[in-house]
Amino acid sequence: MELVTARALVDRYEGVVASSFKRRSRRLTRTVAGSRFSQRCVIDWDPENVVWAHFHRQPEKYWNAFGVDDPSQRKTIVNSVQINPSRQAHLSTGGAFISDEASDTVFIAHSGRIGGESVGQGDRFLTYFDRYFDIVDVHTRRGIKRYILVAEIWDRNLNGLIADFVRACAAFKTAGRTYRGTAIRKARELASDEYAGTIIYTRKGAVKTIRRHGVIFKALKQQLEKNGIRNLKRDMRRDLYLSQGGRNVLFEIKTDVNYSLYTAVGQLMIHGKGMSKSARCFLVSPDIPSGYAGRLRSLGIGLVTFTEKGRSISFQGLKAACRACGH
Repeated sequence: MELVTARALVDRYEGVVASSFKRRSRRLTRTVAGSRFSQRCVIDWDPENVVWAHFHRQPEKYWNAFGVDDPSQRKTIVNSVQINPSRQAHLSTGGAFISDEASDTVFIAHSGRIGGESVGQGDRFLTYFDRYFDIVDVHTRRGIKRYILVAEIWDRNLNGLIADFVRACAAFKTAGRTYRGTAIRKARELASDEYAGTIIYTRKGAVKTIRRHGVIFKALKQQLEKNGIRNLKRDMRRDLYLSQGGRNVLFEIKTDVNYSLYTAVGQLMIHGKGMSKSARCFLVSPDIPSGYAGRLRSLGIGLVTFTEKGRSISFQGLKAACRACGH
């Protein structure tokens, strides 16, 4: 993977990201506050993905600020993280565009430097992210440098993937300010929909929810890739899918087997057949009640089950899924 340094390409890729937000968002003017600044900005608020963005071109770099405060509820919003790609080959910034010739795509990425002089810098932040996002070694003019791949810039769910990253940054900073020595562990407990951990919402009492979807997603993707399956993608409606060479395979992940089982069947039938009449569909879940596997098969839905033991996740039924993917 290579760091994109040509100004014309950086400008082009920045335009792709900014356009994605402008197409799907409301434009508002708010005061954006950071650790060392506070200024009025025009922001693009995406209520569906619960994330706002501010894009500003400077001579040497882009200033891209992101946050998860709801600007419809407040006049001052907090900048959770900046992803600032450089427009100068010699300038090192936290944000970047990374090209991958093997898959012929481009990613918006982050070096892991957040929070200025405070918590959340470098390897410590990368360690936190390692379980949830891909971290890659990138060739730069200064040698090999590690980056977090935030999102493929042409992904249909670009805003949602950036929102995942922004929420994780906000959680990490919150945990760091509050707990210091246990920042990484506590931040994992504060993570969003696509992460793992425990979140306590206070709203006329506490509601505690366990979030494991993101951990299962990444483990499944990694296991399929180990079996030689490439070009796996996801978007706002599909958890994980393959669509290439006439093959269409869809995976729907559920972390419990109560009413979500019925939801999963509906999602697979609607979105799977939306890909192709011959699409292969797989439900990924813990063990389901006896008798249900046969009913799923009669609907043309395969079953992949998973078990968790500590930090280890194992899958059963992947052979059929791999064959459906052509391996």
